[in-house]
Amino acid sequence: MFPQYDEYQRLVRYKNGYYAFHLMVILAFLNMFITAISNQQWAQDSLVENSFIITIPIMFMNIRNTWQGSQLDMREKPFITYGIAILLGLSWFWIVSQSSVPLIENGLVTIQAPQLLFGFVWLSIPVTYILRYFFDKFFSKND
Repeated sequence: MFPQYDEYQRLVRYKNGYYAFHLMVILAFLNMFITAISNQQWAQDSLVENSFIITIPIMFMNIRNTWQGSQLDMREKPFITYGIAILLGLSWFWIVSQSSVPLIENGLVTIQAPQLLFGFVWLSIPVTYILRYFFDKFFSKND
């Protein structure tokens, strides 16, 4: 019922979560600093700003966890899990493509931009897994 991670996976996931949290804090601080100094909005509202900002550390953590082999627990099947991730990523792209709201309107980022990034978040997981697979295969062949 609960994920079964080994000690290495738990340590890596904790470390990557720690880095992602600090990245999110830095991005939020930079956002507040820049908008306070320039007194200029870059997104339609704070929900769009925060959604946009939070997708970056999520993608960072997903990519690092997948590259370092701590994304899946011991019982999960990679093809099923990554197949679901591909479907979710493509569904986010479909949602964005079906909407009539543009990505940028009147010089401000709309809710479509974070939704597009969420699609990239889901697709980054299987893409990283495939890249790591071929990277390992290529470099193990040369040794």
